[in-house]
Amino acid sequence: VFIANDPDFLVGCDCTDDCQNKGRCQCMQLTIQSTKCDAGGKANVDAGYVNRRLQDVVLTGIYECNKTCSCSSTCLNRVVQFPIRARLQIFKTENRGWGIRALDDLPQGAFICTYVGKLYGPEEGNIQGTGFGDDYFADLDMIEVVEGRKDGYESDVSDEGFDEDSNNKEVEIIEDDPVFSLNDNNELEEVIPEKSKAIETKPPKPTKAEKDKSDLPKHKSVRKYFGPNEDIYIMDAMTQGNLGRYLNHSCNPNVFVQNVFINSHDLRFPSIAFFTLKFVPAGQELCWNYNYEVGTVENK
Repeated sequence: VFIANDPDFLVGCDCTDDCQNKGRCQCMQLTIQSTKCDAGGKANVDAGYVNRRLQDVVLTGIYECNKTCSCSSTCLNRVVQFPIRARLQIFKTENRGWGIRALDDLPQGAFICTYVGKLYGPEEGNIQGTGFGDDYFADLDMIEVVEGRKDGYESDVSDEGFDEDSNNKEVEIIEDDPVFSLNDNNELEEVIPEKSKAIETKPPKPTKAEKDKSDLPKHKSVRKYFGPNEDIYIMDAMTQGNLGRYLNHSCNPNVFVQNVFINSHDLRFPSIAFFTLKFVPAGQELCWNYNYEVGTVENK
């Protein structure tokens, strides 16, 4: 998998105040203006870090300052690119294998760690998942998550097997009662009609809401602009990874996932980072919601 790191494709800032002014920092503004791509189309001026903490997930991604920026390493918009600062411990859980807990209290929005692993294309990832399991898979599906929240984007649903002719009519055949008449010998004889009568019924007219929905334009997915065969890439931490692989699942998580862009602004390859969803006391296990869909990997 090739990831372009050409600095000419990066947006950098010229801040000299450690990026304290959100309105002036180009990288922070890129995070804010990108939120217009989410459902509703409005910019979230509160998106991004506040004192190096992230209070809520930003689905359209966080753009940290990068190697082309003029700001220093103490910049307030540099978090995920630095080593882990929280004291974490890998421990053996009672019934879920290994897990991670914090040795100190963690405030809401604190950075925990990233998720690192081997990067596979969709076909290779499916082969690996079928052969060795998908327990440590993480989909790089930021594009699909954002587009899935908006109307009018192409879906994977096929119309094959459905007749698209809008003039189709439902025909109901009505059988007539038998008709008899006298023949030349004064005998009753059944008269066979030349053609059965047919009543044509038109389908009901669509409601205004249905019509408005059908009139929505079908937009091409951003991923398809990278190539017609592009699909979701997969991060696999089974054989190579960091401590992020030990974060267990919970339907009531205290950690959320955030897509972050640092030295590449390629929307297909965000860095996966974990932040605390709420205050986490020392000793509590750190968990996130996998949002796993059954059947993602064939035969698994």
